[in-house]
Amino acid sequence: MNRKPEAASSVPLRDEDAELEDLARRSAQGDRRALEELLGALHARIATVCRRICGPDFDDAAQHAMINVARGIEGFDQRASVTTWAYRIATNASLDELRRRQRRGTSVDLDHVVIVDRSTPHSDSITDRMVIEAALDDLEPEFRSVIVMRETVGMDYAEIAAALGVPIGTVRSRLSRAKGHLAAALRAGNQFDAADVQGDVL
Repeated sequence: MNRKPEAASSVPLRDEDAELEDLARRSAQGDRRALEELLGALHARIATVCRRICGPDFDDAAQHAMINVARGIEGFDQRASVTTWAYRIATNASLDELRRRQRRGTSVDLDHVVIVDRSTPHSDSITDRMVIEAALDDLEPEFRSVIVMRETVGMDYAEIAAALGVPIGTVRSRLSRAKGHLAAALRAGNQFDAADVQGDVL
């Protein structure tokens, strides 16, 4: 399914978002109480990102992300929203956790990551997931992260670009390469037509 390019939103901040931005500003100025409130408000969002990238064992990544938010808030310059900034920290903490698991030889559980949503028999779904898991494991972190941020976190291109600190064109390029890698893996597994995958995966 083709998607229209997204542009950065000019919609005014919601009350909740405005409150987060105010907490971030005060936290950056050294207000400890504001920092405590900010961390409490961001915890669920950070945990969601870490869980969707790391799977059930996401606690370490979430904890590291929260610590990094607390340590880095004084350097937050508000050019991006505080949630986008926090998503970037959570994504980096999660990818670091995945790298640690790979070094330890620990498998990554991708049952929680819905990349392909199809009405297939259960056995076929398991096979598809195994193929996708192997293909994602082969991807470099920068390619895997854009898939997760796009498909499981639901971020648009502009948000991903801001979170990763790269141009939107780089996000699109990485998504395209990642799609090609997944399509090739699924084609090799003879699960379904690669062109169909290219349209449906992302």
